[in-house]
Amino acid sequence: MEIHQQSIRMGHQSGIYDLCMNGAEQFLSVAGDGWIVQWNFREEDGSLISKVDGQLFSVAFDSQRKRIWTGDMNGGVYIIDESTRQLLYKVKRHQKGTYAIEVVGDHVLTLGGEGAFSVWDPEAMAPLHTFQLSAAHLRAIAVHPKRPIMALAGGEGHIFIVDTEQWNWVQTIEEAHDSSIFDLCFHPTTSALMSGGRDAMIRSWDWETGVLKKEVPAHLFTVNTLAVSPDQKWLLSGSRDKSFKLWRAEDLKLQKVVDVTKESYHMNSVNKVLWPKSDLLVTASDDRTIRLWKWSDSTRNH
Repeated sequence: MEIHQQSIRMGHQSGIYDLCMNGAEQFLSVAGDGWIVQWNFREEDGSLISKVDGQLFSVAFDSQRKRIWTGDMNGGVYIIDESTRQLLYKVKRHQKGTYAIEVVGDHVLTLGGEGAFSVWDPEAMAPLHTFQLSAAHLRAIAVHPKRPIMALAGGEGHIFIVDTEQWNWVQTIEEAHDSSIFDLCFHPTTSALMSGGRDAMIRSWDWETGVLKKEVPAHLFTVNTLAVSPDQKWLLSGSRDKSFKLWRAEDLKLQKVVDVTKESYHMNSVNKVLWPKSDLLVTASDDRTIRLWKWSDSTRNH
C-alpha cells in the first residue's frame, strides 16, 4: 500500500477551501482569494473560470445545466455558466457564511451560518424553501448515493437525518461530537455514516438506528474532510494538523499517514480531499496548493 505525490497545482493566492468534480478528468477549486479555477488531471496549469469579490468557501457543479454554484464567507451564493464563464446570478442568501453546497437530485442545497438550509430550483436559480435546522451553523452535508436520505451537521455537534423527497426530518443523532462537525460521508453499500469534527475524532454510525459503531481519535486537530474510495473499501481524512490519513472503512483501522515526516506533504491545514479514481487522490490546503497523489493498494494482489 503506497501513496506517492504525482504533481502539485499552484496558482491560488489564498487558502483553498473546497473542491468538486466537473467532469471525468477535471475538477474545480475555490479559495479565499475569490477565484474559481478549473484543473485537468493531465495538465499542470489551471484555468481561471471566474473571480468574485468574496472569500469563497464552498463549490458544487450542476452537470445537467453546466453551472457552477459557489458560496462565500458572508452568506453569498453565486451561479456561473461553465462554458461562457459569465456570472448568471448572485445573492446574499445566508447569514455569516455559505458553508456547503450540494446538488441533490433535481435541486441544489445551500447550508448557512445561521443553521438553515435552502432548497433551490436550479433551472430558475431561485430558492424554493428554507428550513431552520440548527441553532448553530450548518457546515456538513452528505447525500446517500442509493437512498433518498441526506445527513447534515454543524456547530451543535448533532447529526440531522432528512429525507430528500419531502425534506422531512427523520431523526437526530444528538451530541455526535463534542463540538462542531466539519464533514460527513455515507458508505454506499452499508448503513454506515462517517463523521469528523473539531474534536479530532472520526466516528462511524448506523444512520438508520443512530447507534455508534466505531470511533477513533483520528488526528491531532480538527478533522476537516472525509471521502470514501471508489471501491468503497477505504476512508480518506484530512485535518488541520496538516496530515491526511487512510483508514479501512469497515473498522476504521489506520492504514497510511501522509504528514511532515514524509518527503512530500502539506505545510498547512488539509481542508478538502477527493477520491475521484481508484488510483488517484486529490488534496487541497491552506498552503495554497492542490496535490495529486498516486495510490496503490497492494492488498488487491493478495
